[in-house]
Amino acid sequence: MCLPPSDMPRFVTKVPPGILEYDTRNIRNLHEQLRDELENIEEMVEGLRRDVYQLKVLLLILCVLIVSLLVI
Repeated sequence: MCLPPSDMPRFVTKVPPGILEYDTRNIRNLHEQLRDELENIEEMVEGLRRDVYQLKVLLLILCVLIVSLLVI
């Protein structure tokens, strides 16, 4: 079912002029923003890896303590 042009959202019928321009500065800025965002995500992932490692160590210590208490 097709909507008449008057019922279509504005973004479907009219494209903002900035999207049609292939300005290399816009592309370069977008690339830099995406690269920065990727670096932030990589830092968060590395922090989560450290947290998971610490939790594994704590869980191992807890298991050893529980086993030692059961044996005694």
